Amino acid sequence: MLAQGNEVHLIEEMEGEVREIETLTGLAAELYLYCDVCRDFDEICKAFPGIAKQALRFRLEGWVSRRWMCRSISDCYLALAVDLAPPASHFPVVADRFEETLSTVKTN
Repeated sequence: MLAQGNEVHLIEEMEGEVREIETLTGLAAELYLYCDVCRDFDEICKAFPGIAKQALRFRLEGWVSRRWMCRSISDCYLALAVDLAPPASHFPVVADRFEETLSTVKTN
């Protein structure tokens, strides 16, 4: 995935070949990026109040069927594309989350 402005370019690599499979724009791009962390459906609805719940569910399930997103049994959604060019400000946050997660893992 490559996020640029109000566009999200979904990129696929198979057998060494890289190709763009879709470009999301506008609200679709915002919704996909919002689901970059696990979000439950109610949380998504609150974040996008101008979109009908049925329309949100339809869009999210479409991405699940295309394997761009996963849905848990507890009705949480997570975008699966990895950002190829994350902003530099993301790196300290990711490192902090990683360290926090490691501190909760018990070792033998």
